[in-house]
Amino acid sequence: MRPVDTTSGFKPVGKFVSFADGYPFMIMGEASLSDLNRRYEGDTSFGFDRFRPNIVFSGGYPNQEDEIGRFSINGIAFQGLENCARCTIPNVDPQTGIVDENTEPLATLSKYRLQKRKVNFGRNVVHSGTGTVRIGNTLKLG
Repeated sequence: MRPVDTTSGFKPVGKFVSFADGYPFMIMGEASLSDLNRRYEGDTSFGFDRFRPNIVFSGGYPNQEDEIGRFSINGIAFQGLENCARCTIPNVDPQTGIVDENTEPLATLSKYRLQKRKVNFGRNVVHSGTGTVRIGNTLKLG
């Protein structure tokens, strides 16, 4: 059992991770990825596989997840705790394993998502309770 432990120092009691770095879940909105791809000046677009969110929601506005606190999905309570400071893994194409020579997508993200010398994209989340989350479930804020 590995407790949640992040660089911010936030350590919620009784919350654990398995294969994740610091939190068991990360949430990201489709609008956020669309906004990144609109700003990117390259020939391709980026998919969610570059960022590895567990929870993706539709609707809303770009980077709305920054503000998400409490929400539920299929009766399971979640709590957004801090924005996800990105490492360099998103610069690796998950299909080929090749690192982008121009450090994309982090180079583009750093132009508008740089906060306290970190590129934040997505939000780290913990949960309470048990249940099953499936594609198509409704996310309820509050």
